[in-house]
Amino acid sequence: MIRYYLPYMLEYGLNVQQIQANPESSYSELIIWEVCRFAKTKNIPAHIVDRATENICEKNDPYYYTLREEFKYSEIIYDNFDADSISKGGRCLTTNGVVNREKKVQIKFISILLR
Repeated sequence: MIRYYLPYMLEYGLNVQQIQANPESSYSELIIWEVCRFAKTKNIPAHIVDRATENICEKNDPYYYTLREEFKYSEIIYDNFDADSISKGGRCLTTNGVVNREKKVQIKFISILLR
């Protein structure tokens, strides 16, 4: 399936090495970028819910801030929620290149509203 999205990932600006090293993140970046692009063309806010291991805010967020600038959104609103990720197989949670095989992992859900 990733082969279908490869040309779009390259057009978005990722290179083959980045995609091979982390195909899930590459796909995720492409989808988030497309959501922002589509929302901006319709002149509506983009609301993204992501997961992370630490709170994200304007002080430690280069990624969503870059999207805000690229698509000329006037503001970005963050909200962070503590949660647990429970796994019973499937893809393991990978953080900073480290695979976490624990059954229950503490995570953060981050709500990002670009408007």
